[in-house]
Amino acid sequence: MSTEDAFSLRRSATPYISLGVIFFGIAIWLSILAYPKRDWGTMESALLLLGIYALYVFIGTRYRIFVRANTITQRAFGKRSISIEIKDIESVGTELSDLKTMRQMNRPFRRIAINATRDGRAEVIDVSTKHFSGGDIRKLMRLIHSKRPDLQLPGKWL
Repeated sequence: MSTEDAFSLRRSATPYISLGVIFFGIAIWLSILAYPKRDWGTMESALLLLGIYALYVFIGTRYRIFVRANTITQRAFGKRSISIEIKDIESVGTELSDLKTMRQMNRPFRRIAINATRDGRAEVIDVSTKHFSGGDIRKLMRLIHSKRPDLQLPGKWL
């Protein structure tokens, strides 16, 4: 196995920046309003808001995709680890969440879904197009394409 065939997708800061700017802005604004009045409850609320955001970032960083020995593995906070061997992949395609999926908040909004069936059970690895580096997603798609040229892959990511 070459080092080209063993790698982890690097995370992108994209999903965290805009929400972080909003949360930090609100927290600073609340603190500026609360300090002259010595309104500690409002300042505690600002800190709670930042704590919730920190928890959101922590949970997001538990979401990982890596490749080793021609097997793609997904790990995510609160979910079981999913591994699919490249030879077992049945399809790869881009997906966008519908309202029901968005409400459940258990899959990335924009994703590349890698599908396989193992032991009669459907397995899906979701590669978020926002959480991971575009270059690393392309590297993963090229690896899949090199091992499985019979599969149709999302053209944008090759």
